[in-house]
Amino acid sequence: MEKIWKLLSKKEAFDSPHKRLENWTFEVEEGKEQTYTLQAWSGGVVVFALTKNKEVLVLDQFFVSQQKKHITLVAGMIDKDKTPEEIAVQELREEAGCVAGSLISLGKGVRSKWITGYLHFFLALDVEQHYEQALNLSEDISCRFVDIDTCKTYLRDGILEGLFAELCARRAFDYLEKEEII
Repeated sequence: MEKIWKLLSKKEAFDSPHKRLENWTFEVEEGKEQTYTLQAWSGGVVVFALTKNKEVLVLDQFFVSQQKKHITLVAGMIDKDKTPEEIAVQELREEAGCVAGSLISLGKGVRSKWITGYLHFFLALDVEQHYEQALNLSEDISCRFVDIDTCKTYLRDGILEGLFAELCARRAFDYLEKEEII
């Protein structure tokens, strides 16, 4: 028997600056209700940034959950009043002081069946560093540029951290190779 999945209600269960939970009640079968707790997330972006000289921007970022720095890519959460493209541009400037000549969408994906929102992947081309970083108190990030072979080594050897940074890098390399940019 196929389930109905009729959404009956959404109620806030928890709210903090970094996480919001909601209880969603569904009618799953005729006369049967089930409540699930979901992470209510407005979405996020990950940016693979490439300079005119074919250097990749990588971040050395402190991960609070791991208590150490990891090599990763520019990323951020989407504010409800901004588009994913606007957030990609904003995060590139805030986390690395960079601007891009162009921004290409590499698609989007879901994080989990228990988390709302989409994660959007971008390729930023002709990136230049013009500004100082504008980090908030919860961010500890240094940035640098590496050549393509080094970035591919980071990817191959599991040095580029974060599943979504890895996925974005793979999509970016696929695009760059298909379009014969690299």
